[in-house]
Amino acid sequence: MRYLAGLTTGALALATIAGSALADGMPSRAAAPPPPPPAPADRCAPGPWTGFYVGGNLGWAQLDGEFHDRDHFFSHKSRFDDDEDAFTAGVQAGYNLQCGNVVFGFETDINWVNFDDGNHHRGHAWDSDHLRFRRDRSMDWFGTLRGRIGWTNDRLMVYATAGAAYTELDRGHRGWGLDWHNDYGWGVSDFHRDSDDVTWGFVGGGGIEWLWSPNLSFKAEALWIDFESGDNDRLLRFHGWDDHKKKEVTWEKRKRFDHDDDMVVVRVGLNYKFGYRAPPPYEPLK
Repeated sequence: MRYLAGLTTGALALATIAGSALADGMPSRAAAPPPPPPAPADRCAPGPWTGFYVGGNLGWAQLDGEFHDRDHFFSHKSRFDDDEDAFTAGVQAGYNLQCGNVVFGFETDINWVNFDDGNHHRGHAWDSDHLRFRRDRSMDWFGTLRGRIGWTNDRLMVYATAGAAYTELDRGHRGWGLDWHNDYGWGVSDFHRDSDDVTWGFVGGGGIEWLWSPNLSFKAEALWIDFESGDNDRLLRFHGWDDHKKKEVTWEKRKRFDHDDDMVVVRVGLNYKFGYRAPPPYEPLK
C-alpha cells in the first residue's frame, strides 16, 4: 500500500514539473485561425440594363428662331421671330452600365427632320414696295452625343441626359436696306448672305424607359437643343443722293445681323439590347 502511494505522489510531481516547463516557453500547438470573411459583392456587376443597344425613334420637333437686324438696315423693326413644326425620325445606339439602382450610359443618334421656312417682310416705311427683304431657314437632319444617368427599380428607369448636338442649319437673308448719309441724304444697298456650315449646340432633357423583356425596351423622352448663334458684321457699300451737295454720293458702313435658334424634340423609341445577365443578389450597404 505504501508502495502504491509513493508511485502516485511521484506521477503528480512529474506532471506539475512538465506543466510549469511548458508555461515557461516550451513549444505548444496553437489553435487554428478563424476563416477570413467572405469578399463583398460587386455592386457594379452586370444588371438587366447593362449592355450595348441599338434602336429607332419617332417624334415631333419645333424649331424656334430669332433674327436681329441690329442697325435697322432692312427695317425699322430690329427683331423678327418665327417657329415651325415638323415630324422627325431617327436611329440611336448606346451603352448602359447598371450599379445597383443607378444606371450610367452614353447614347448617340442621327435623325431626319424637314424644316424649310421662308418669310417676306416689308422694309422701311417710306418705300416698302422697293425695300422688301426675305429670310430663309432650313434643316434636313440633326444628331446628338449625350451622356445619361438614371434610377431604376428593376424594369422602369427614369433618366436625365445632356451633351452636344449638331446639324446643318441653312440661314439666309437678302434684300435692299437703307442708310442715312451726314443727315442730308440717303442711300440703299443690296445685301445677300447664306450660311450652311455645320452648327453645334447644347442638348439637355430627360425621359423614362421600360424594360419589356430582357432584350427589348420602350422609351419616351423630351430634348431641348440650343444651337450656337450666327453673328455677322458686314461692310456694305451704299449709293445715294446728298441733298446738301446736290449730287450722287457713295459711302461704306458696317451693319450687324444675328441669328439665334433653338429646338424642342418630343419622341418615343424602341431599343434592342445585346446579351442578358440576371441581376446580382441584392446586399444592403454596410
